[in-house]
Formats: sequence, C-alpha cells, structure tokens
Amino acid sequence: MNHAFTQIPQSVSSSSQTVYNRQVNKATSYDIVIPSNYDEQELLDTLKRVAPLLEGALQDNAVVDIFVDYLDIPEKGDTSIFRRAEEDEAVKALGNYADLKLGDNLEVHCMDVHPIEKDMIAVSLCQARLASESKGISSFGKSSPAFIVGWKLGNQTPEFYLRSPEDCFVFHFNPSQPHLIVAGCRNGTVALWDTSKVNKCRRGETKSAIEPILKSNPEHGPKRTVGDLCWLPPHIHINAQGQILHQDFVSKTSFQFFTVSGDGQIYFWDVRFLEIIQGKLPHIAKVKQSSKQGFDTDDDFPVAKWLPLFKIKPKRLQGSGEISFCRAFFLNIENELKFKRSQIVVSSEEGDLLSVDWCPKSEGDTESQDYVQWLKKDHNRPCLNLSQSPFFPDFVLSVSDWNFHLWHVTEGLLVFSSPMAESSITGGIWSPTRPGVIYVTTVDGSIEIWDFMTEGCYAPHKTMPLIPSSITAVDFTSSASSSQILVVGDERGVLHMFELPAHFVHPYPHEQDYMQKFLTREVNCHSMLVERSNEKSKKNCTITIEETNCLTEEEEIIFLELERDFLS
Repeated sequence: MNHAFTQIPQSVSSSSQTVYNRQVNKATSYDIVIPSNYDEQELLDTLKRVAPLLEGALQDNAVVDIFVDYLDIPEKGDTSIFRRAEEDEAVKALGNYADLKLGDNLEVHCMDVHPIEKDMIAVSLCQARLASESKGISSFGKSSPAFIVGWKLGNQTPEFYLRSPEDCFVFHFNPSQPHLIVAGCRNGTVALWDTSKVNKCRRGETKSAIEPILKSNPEHGPKRTVGDLCWLPPHIHINAQGQILHQDFVSKTSFQFFTVSGDGQIYFWDVRFLEIIQGKLPHIAKVKQSSKQGFDTDDDFPVAKWLPLFKIKPKRLQGSGEISFCRAFFLNIENELKFKRSQIVVSSEEGDLLSVDWCPKSEGDTESQDYVQWLKKDHNRPCLNLSQSPFFPDFVLSVSDWNFHLWHVTEGLLVFSSPMAESSITGGIWSPTRPGVIYVTTVDGSIEIWDFMTEGCYAPHKTMPLIPSSITAVDFTSSASSSQILVVGDERGVLHMFELPAHFVHPYPHEQDYMQKFLTREVNCHSMLVERSNEKSKKNCTITIEETNCLTEEEEIIFLELERDFLS
C-alpha cells in the first residue's frame, strides 16, 4: 500500500516601518554673498578674541580623552587591551611619492636628506635591474636615462630634476652649502650640480632637468664604478700633496670630498677647481702659467676637465693584488690626536674592512708609504652599507647580504655579529634618536628592528612588513608634525614615508650609558679572545730557531745524513 506525505514549513508574514528614499540626482549651486553692513575690522576683532579660547579647548581635547571609561573592567577573553598594544606597535603610512613622467623602469638606488631643510629629500633613479636584463645584449654599451629628483614632504610635485650622465650609484648634499650636490656614476664619472639657479615653475608647468656644472675627466678619474663618496668636514682642508692645511687657511665651509671606486684608488676632489686653475688658491695647489691660459672667465672653462686634487692607491699589508673599494666614510672622532684627522674606514668588494690614513707619518716616495693601518676580514660578500654610529663614533655598522657586524674601528675589533637572516638584506642604518636600535631592510619589503636594550639581542625585536616590493634604499627625515619619519625607496621608483611607533623613537632613560657598557664589555671580551689565540699559536710552535741551534754534534750529523738521503 502506497502512502504519500507532504510537509510544508510554517511561514509568517512580517513587515517593518523603514523609510526608504530612492536615489535621485541633485545639484547645488552657491555664490558668495556679502551683506551690506559687513565690517571687516569687527570680524578680525572677534577672531582675535575667540582664537585663544578655541586653541585652549583644542589642546584640552588633544590631551584628555573624554570618551574613555576608566571604570570599564574587561571580561575574561576580552582582547581590547591586546588590540590596543598591537595598534601602538603598528607603523603608520604617511604617503608615497613617484614621478611617472620619467618612465616606469626606474628604481630608487640611493637617497640623501637635505642637511638644513629636513623635510626635503633627494633620490637617485636608475635603470631597473630586471628591465636592463630583459633587453639583453642590445642594451650593452648604451647609456640609460638617470635622474636625481628632489621631493618635499607634502608636495607631490618634484622640487628639481638633475640629469646624470650615467646611472648614479651615490650622491650627497654639501653639508654647509646644500645647493651643491655631488654624485658618482656607474662609469666612474664624478659630477657636480648647483641647484641654487632652479626657477620656480607655475602650477601645471614641467621643470627642466639641470645639467652638471662640472664633470670629471675620464682619463684622470676613476676607471670603474664609484662605490661611495664623503664630504670632508669644514675644519679639514688638504692641499695637492694630501697634507692637512693650517687653521689659518680653513673656513667654515666644506669644499672637498673623496671618492672610492672599484679600481682600488681613493680620489680627493675640490669644487673650487676653476679658482685653483686660475691660481687664486696657491695654498692648495700651485698651477703653471701655461695651464692658466684660456681660463680667464667662467664661460671659457670646460666642464669635462675636472681633475682630482690628490689620489692614493692603498695596498694590502700581506700578499699582492689590488683592493676594489665599494663603501667608505670619514672617521670623525673628536678629542683625538692630529694624525687621526686623516683616517677613513673603507670596505672592499672582497669583504675586507680596512682603516686608511691618507697622510701617514712615513716620509719619502708616496707609492712606498703604508696607507693601510689595519685590514680585517668582514664579510664573504661586498658590503652594502657602512655607517658610523651617531652616538658612539668609535663603532661602525657594516651590512652585507645575510647579516651585519658591529666594529670597533679604533682597535679593529669585531664586537658583534648577527645571525643569518631569513631573507636577503638590502641595507641597514642606525637609529638617529635611540643609541641601541638598528634598522635592517630586506628584499621582501620588510624591516627588522634590532633593539639591544631587550633581553634577546641575538634576534630582531620586531619584523614589520612595509611594502610589497624590494626595498632598495632607506633613510630618516623629519617634518613639522613628526620628529622622525622612515623613508624607503623600492625597485619600482616609488618613495614611501612611514611614521614609527613612539617607543622606537624616544630613547629609554640612560639608554646611551647602558649601550656604552654593552659595547665596552664586548670589546673587552673580544680583546681577551685575541690575546688567548695569540698565546695558543705561540705554544703550538714545536721547533724554533733557538731549539735548532741547541743540537749536539751527533744529532747534527744524523740530521745532515737524513737530509742528504731525502734530497737524493
């Protein structure tokens, strides 16, 4: 017998009294209406009277949170407190800067902050690696467009364009004359620009690129890529022999700098080259009369004949072969002896770290002088960044592809070596406000924050992802609203601004003293290890010259017979 069943769910009709307004197109027109009894002076007096009251109320609102509930006790499992802690650790993005008119195959290779106007930063845009590799052999030997672009925070229009003769790998503002910018290029060219003649364009107009006013002579300049350059301090000037001038001939302005390149030479340059050629600065270099002819005016001066003032070629302390330099900086240490004023720290492409004194005590032929004071093995790969600590001038940060080192350059000791990173490193920098913090950028667009004030200093305190592409340059700047802004450039030619959390900006109480004790302890520990290793090497020597001279006559005869049999 067949049976059929039917089940129908119960349904209830319901409605809600919700006001629904359909979307329509509307337009509003307005116009300025000035009343007939309008008194401008009365309005100004009212604003002057009300402005202090409004300012005080705004300050009270910024300091006191009127919406917080101090009697609110979180229940078990409530994560509001942890959520607030995560918000305090977060990085705030402030904006991006890019110029699409220059092309989309340019990457940020290096950057530098204006020494006076901290809200202005310049970046070097070079041909991207992936774009140059995709062109193949057809692109070899051809110069690619390269620019140095100046940005000002809050303004999406570049302040200036500098046209570079080749890909610019390093450039710096003059610390005392910021309108002068000097750069080193891929083909070894050293160029100088003057941005004081930049004309302000109106809105919508395109600024023209500035050409260099001086370019180095390729026959007398670097033969390979300029790895780094550094301005000499205003209180240090040298002559054509590399000797430091007396204070009577020194002004409070920087005119000289040095460059290091892959050809193993260190070149010293002077931006007053035209005045030197004309014989106006005899205390720096004496020029022959034949060289002065034809250079009476600035217009007759050829920009392609810029020659270095002085150069040296350091050699290895042991062995032979050239040293290819990639990074360098001037060792500016106060309260030191006079011969320390001519000391620079250089890193080589082979991974060595060495201290060079361009004005050594030895006299005689300059080629036979020992410019290298000490040479130590640093990394297995070339150094990516070499910078001096702003709080401890004796200590240097050396960054390579997979880790970074801290060196005590006065004694040539390696005091700290970080473990290998999970992803490849692209750069590193000291914190400008906290003595115990180091920032390391990686190829995956993240930044590692190493805080030596925490317990686990052998691992990054925090890793923050910033951008989806590789970070190619990093620096710090400031603005009116923020005391410290992290600036990073990527492989797509975009400049990114970030505001760091407050506890990474403001130092702890007595942080500099604690960091100094940590570094001093590491220096003492490594000095003790070096002494023990030297003593152990001496003890392992089994045969010395004195022992060989103490042999008896019978032992000498046996030794000579054995030697004769071995040679036969």
